[in-house]
Amino acid sequence: MKKNLGKKNWMFPMPVLMIGTYGADGTPDVMNAAWGGITLEDEITICIDTGHKTWANIAARKAFTVAFGTADANASLSR
Repeated sequence: MKKNLGKKNWMFPMPVLMIGTYGADGTPDVMNAAWGGITLEDEITICIDTGHKTWANIAARKAFTVAFGTADANASLSR
């Protein structure tokens, strides 16, 4: 059954967020972040330790992308 819940500032179940960046040499980098969510209608919060390569890339380039991890993506990685 499909039901429209309207615009809400929450996600359930909590998703795995895929954070994409580029290194200084242009190499793509993606990490999954399990600690993240919507904090305002137009804002998300992601907790990334400063020791991660992804954090260094974000700090250097001031840019990143966010996507939701899916069950299909996880299944294809395990093959």
